[in-house]
Amino acid sequence: MWQELLDQPNIALGWNGPSLALQSQDSIFENKTIIGTGAGGKDGKLRSYFIFTPAKKQSFVPETCDKLYGVLKETVAKLGCEIEGANPRKGFVLVSVLIPFEIAADQFAGAVLDKLAKGNGRILRYHYFITNANMPTDSEIREYMIFVEKENIH
Repeated sequence: MWQELLDQPNIALGWNGPSLALQSQDSIFENKTIIGTGAGGKDGKLRSYFIFTPAKKQSFVPETCDKLYGVLKETVAKLGCEIEGANPRKGFVLVSVLIPFEIAADQFAGAVLDKLAKGNGRILRYHYFITNANMPTDSEIREYMIFVEKENIH
């Protein structure tokens, strides 16, 4: 049923606050550009949460945390992002970042991983989890960590 409705010209799914509804495309946009995220944002930037996991045989000890924080600081300066928090825990680090609209979240993650997940000095796996809907729950984090181990991601 939904697909038949969506196949009609000028009909789209529109997210309006807490509800999802079919609306005409004209009424969705009304000559405005709307960009949104469940996690919010500020100052023209959208909030994203990233989970990075340590490379095999690595852990987040003071030395690796210093290296991680240095790369995060360098990356946000280069891309105009803002780190809200970077919290290393056993087996992962949760990073909250405000990313300008014109920067793809993958650009931020790629810049971090290119420096920390390649070569002899690697401290992270070249893989990440991202959401801009809400802060990841403990369950989502656990599921991601199980996935990374099960798939033997390096």
